[in-house]
Amino acid sequence: MAASVWIILFTTGLRNIDIRLSLLRDCWVKDPDSDLIHYIITDIQKVRKEDYPIPAPPITIQAIEFLNAINFAPAEVNNLLARLFMKGKYWEINQSYMLNSILKSFTDCFDIDLLDEVNADSNQDGVCHRARVTLAQWIGTNSPLAVLIVKRLFAHTNEIMPDHYLKNNMEVKKERQNIQQATYINLAENMSEAIVKGKFSGGAKASYHEGVEMIRQKLQLENQSLVGEEMQTTLKEHIKNILIARIRNGEMLAMQTPLGFICLRNTKSTKPAPCAAKKEQIKMKESDIDVRFARALQASYLPNLDNCQGSDCQHSFLFDNPMAQLLLESFRFYCSYLKGVGQFSTNNLDAEAQHFIDLYYPPLLEVYPEIKSEMEAV
Repeated sequence: MAASVWIILFTTGLRNIDIRLSLLRDCWVKDPDSDLIHYIITDIQKVRKEDYPIPAPPITIQAIEFLNAINFAPAEVNNLLARLFMKGKYWEINQSYMLNSILKSFTDCFDIDLLDEVNADSNQDGVCHRARVTLAQWIGTNSPLAVLIVKRLFAHTNEIMPDHYLKNNMEVKKERQNIQQATYINLAENMSEAIVKGKFSGGAKASYHEGVEMIRQKLQLENQSLVGEEMQTTLKEHIKNILIARIRNGEMLAMQTPLGFICLRNTKSTKPAPCAAKKEQIKMKESDIDVRFARALQASYLPNLDNCQGSDCQHSFLFDNPMAQLLLESFRFYCSYLKGVGQFSTNNLDAEAQHFIDLYYPPLLEVYPEIKSEMEAV
C-alpha cells in the first residue's frame, strides 16, 4: 500500500487529505488522444476546487486501482487509506497521522531519513509535503516552464507559491539558472539567424531592420575585408550577443504570447503596453491614480500577454520556430478548407477560417514566402 501511495505522491503532488478523500472510487479518465496520459479527477480541499483534473502516467492509475482493490480487506488490516463496509455502505477513512506513519515506515526499510531531523509530530501532512516539494523541484530542474507546470499541477492560484517551492534548494536554483541561460542562448541564436536572413516579421521588424543595417555598416568600417558569408556569420554573432545581454538584463521580456509572437518589450518601460493599456487605465481610474503621477514615479507597466495585439504591436516578433510552424499548418488547413468548401460549407467555420487567414497571412508571408501561391489559389 505504501509503495502505491509513494507512486501517487511523486507523480501528482497530491496532499495527504486529498489522497485519503479522493482516491476511493473510479477517479480517473483516459486522455482521448494518448495512451500515455490519464487524468485523475480529484477535489483539492485547500483551495476548494472540485473535480480538478491532474495529468498522470499509467503507473499512477495502476497504483490507484490497487488501492481501490484492497479497500475490501478484512477489518484487522489497519494500514489502508480507506475501507468500504458493505453492510453499512459507508467509508471509513484513515487518519492523516496514520498515512504519515505508513509512508515513513516504508522509507525506514531503506534507511532513508525522510524527515531530515524534522519532528514527525509537528506536521501531520509533513511526509506528503516532502514528496510534493521533491516533485516540484524535480520539475524545476527539468523544464524552463517549471513555475507554470507546478502552478497547474498543484492548483495554485498565483505564481508566488510554485516559485516558493523552487527557490529554497540551492542545487535546484542553480540548475534552474542553467536552464534559463540555455533558453536565453537558444532563443537568441534562433532570432539572430532569422534577423540576418530577413525571415522574420511583426511590429518590431522595422526597428530591428534599421538596427541591423547600423551594425553591418559598423562592422564594415572596422573590417573592410568582411564580405559574403563571413559578414553574415559575424553579424549574426553580434546580434546574438546583443539579444542575450538584453534578455539577461531585463531589457527584453522575450516571452511567447498566445498568438505565437515573441514579446520583445522592455520590462522596465514606463509606457503602457499596447496589450495592457486599456486595463491599466481602468485600474488607475478605479484607484484614483493620476497617469502623470504614475509616470513621474517611473512605474513600470507589464504587458498582458493574453491580450497580445500581434503584428499591430511594436514589440511583436515572429520567426520560424515550432509555434510558427503550427500556425503555418493551421493556415494551410484553413486555405485548403476555403478552397474546397461547397454545399457542405459551415458558416461559423468559414468565418473562423477567414479571420485566421486575415490575421496571420501578412506576418507568415514574411517568414514563409512560399505561402503566397497557396493564398492565391484560395
